Amino acid sequence: MAGTAVSYKDGGGATRNRSVTTAATLDIGRQILVDETDTPSLGAAADAAASSDTGTFSLIALFKRLLGKLPTLGPKAASGSVSVTLSTDDDLLIGSLTETAPATDIASSGLNGRLQRIAQNLSALIALLPTALGQGTMAQSLRVVLSSDQTPLRISGPYNSTVPFFSAATQAELQMTTRGSARVFPVGAASTIANGLASTVTMFGREDSISTGVHPLGIIPYKHNGTTLDVDRKPNGISRIASAAASTNVTSAKGSAADVHLVSGTSARATVCYFKVWNKATAATVGTDVPVLVREIAPTAAFMFDLKGQYLSAGYSYAFTTGPTDGDTGALTAGDITSFFTTFA
Repeated sequence: MAGTAVSYKDGGGATRNRSVTTAATLDIGRQILVDETDTPSLGAAADAAASSDTGTFSLIALFKRLLGKLPTLGPKAASGSVSVTLSTDDDLLIGSLTETAPATDIASSGLNGRLQRIAQNLSALIALLPTALGQGTMAQSLRVVLSSDQTPLRISGPYNSTVPFFSAATQAELQMTTRGSARVFPVGAASTIANGLASTVTMFGREDSISTGVHPLGIIPYKHNGTTLDVDRKPNGISRIASAAASTNVTSAKGSAADVHLVSGTSARATVCYFKVWNKATAATVGTDVPVLVREIAPTAAFMFDLKGQYLSAGYSYAFTTGPTDGDTGALTAGDITSFFTTFA
């Protein structure tokens, strides 16, 4: 190895000489050792980081400033991170902070507008959900519609030998018969048997309290009297005359609303006489009060009239006269009518 003098220019443009030791085959022109004192622009290893981006500093100082601006790895707050600006194309895809939500789910929009649309739909969905778990009223529940091809749903219930009684607003089980069919009791609006129900009520039967049980269809039918509904009762009243007196034999059979059924007796008269009926709560004034019904009785023969429950709203009064007119007051002879009776309810 031998020492060789080499000339070179420093960073300021001045020519300098340096002795360089090289091997016999070493290219001296390519092996130049640079001294820190010869290159002030490069700077020294101990140079402090540059204090600004625009002042005069060595390359090492500027490089240290650059390294000082780079954040360390890992998540940081905004103040400790490098600012990044999206391209104008990306900014349109994200959308502005105050971007309006699109009018529909498929309309064009930036990401911010799309998220606002999703939030609106979520709010609308949440509003449809019940506010609490558990059974609630219809207004507090989700609507459910069965599919058009839904298989039939099985409805069943228990058989009870004693029909249970439920209080108002209580959910009840379907009652079954011993043969597995639904046990149905059509009921009416009344809890007790009564006349004079409103004509708007359709009464097929009625249900009493548990102590008296249930009356099935047809046990207590009702009939319309022209104004209201009355119980269709069996005849439960009888008025009778064993032998007529020498008078009109006027009688008040019932002092309240009545259903007249059967009129029967025997006439011993040689001529006809007449049976008259008044809709009156007291005994009629024969010849003054106007009868609602007049029936002829044939002489010397038995008679029977089935009035089929003729309704009298005020009461049931009757008498016998020898003439058919409303004002007739002709009295019978004693014994003209025998074995007379009339049934009513």
